[in-house]
Amino acid sequence: MKGRGINIRMRCVLCFFKGLQETVGVPVVDPVLATLKQAEWLVEVKRLAGWGHSKVLLYGPPPEKEIRGWNLKL
Repeated sequence: MKGRGINIRMRCVLCFFKGLQETVGVPVVDPVLATLKQAEWLVEVKRLAGWGHSKVLLYGPPPEKEIRGWNLKL
C-alpha cells in the first residue's frame, strides 16, 4: 500500500487528475487548475463588480521621527 500512495501523489503532482480519478473511483481536484480558476474568478469579480481586498486594516507607516532617524537621502 505504501508504494501505491507514492504513485497516487506523483500522478496528482503531474496533473493527471482525470486518470487518477478513474483509477481510484472518487472525484479528484487538480490543485493547479483549481488555483488558476480561482485567480480567473477573482479578476472577473474585480472587473464586473469592482470588488477587491480591503485596505482598511493595513499596516500604517512608521512615525515621522523614526523615519528622520534613518537619514535617508531623498
